[in-house]
Amino acid sequence: MDFSTKELEDNLCSFQENISGQDLDLEPQLEFDDTELEDGLDTTRHSVGDDCEDSAEDLAQQYLRSEDEHLEEALEEALGAEGEGDDNWADIARHGVVEVVGDDLFARKVITIYACRLPDDQTLNWRRFLRYLLHTLDTFVESDYTLVYFHFGLHSRNKPSIRWLWTAFRAFDRKYKKNLKALLLVHPTSFVRLLFNVFRPVISAKFGRKIHYISHLEELQAFLHFKQLFLPKQLLDHDRKVAKRSRQSVSTTAGAQIPNTQQFRVSLQFLKANNAMDAVPRVVRTCVAFLDNERALQTEGLFRRSANASTVRELQTRFNAGQEVDFEAFADEDSGVHVAAALLKSFLRELEEPLL
Repeated sequence: MDFSTKELEDNLCSFQENISGQDLDLEPQLEFDDTELEDGLDTTRHSVGDDCEDSAEDLAQQYLRSEDEHLEEALEEALGAEGEGDDNWADIARHGVVEVVGDDLFARKVITIYACRLPDDQTLNWRRFLRYLLHTLDTFVESDYTLVYFHFGLHSRNKPSIRWLWTAFRAFDRKYKKNLKALLLVHPTSFVRLLFNVFRPVISAKFGRKIHYISHLEELQAFLHFKQLFLPKQLLDHDRKVAKRSRQSVSTTAGAQIPNTQQFRVSLQFLKANNAMDAVPRVVRTCVAFLDNERALQTEGLFRRSANASTVRELQTRFNAGQEVDFEAFADEDSGVHVAAALLKSFLRELEEPLL
């Protein structure tokens, strides 16, 4: 069965109604999806439902099995020889969409991509842009590197087509994926999550663990040296808006809906009052008890390496619900140690007031 790019676009549009009742626009006129703000810190509403996940998987598999000759031609055309002048990328580089900004916390090269700097799609040669992106990565892919994509600023006038996204996906072969240690998606909208869900069947589990959704810029500090980034002013302004509205959302719901077992994003006074007057919160006592041994304390990268984001969120939910947490269930390859450390860092970072 042939499955054309046009059919893929049509099916993506049909998924809109399945995203938790949100009206998701495939070509948003706004630069930011306000549903992310309205939902605050509740990430579960952004996950695609089971029916939608099945549809997305079927769609991707059909699309991947198809022999779309036009798409193959597009890939060959995008990566084929363009003749003289390939070494001169001034027309693309001048936009500042792609930058190399030093090393992350683990001495890996950091490459950033800013959607807000993409020019109007009528003026950008997307074929040359893909070649320029691959040309930039070619310098670093033989060593470990981190890729940071800032989604804010992408709108209907500067977004790439579905065909180009698929061409780019095919172009990024094992050579580029092997040493990519972290793909950070900053300020992702529902469409970004949906797009990754569509291509999930061809994304290996190993590569999937490299993908991290970053809601606020401050979360980048767990991966890289924040001050080394040259962030556009509009992106910084946007992040302040996101942070402000997220705090307001948490504050609005706090009074009536916070259970007595809540551990994260509450005050120390609340924790003490609801912990039999024990000054040490349950999440801290549990994490420290698990880490208080020679094997854990000698784990390489303790408190520096990141843990799987979905696992951390799942255990935060368990702690907040007063459920027991067994870190041994995540003990493979020392991941249980890093999950416990990540939870402890998250607890301290999200306190309403500092400890000192």
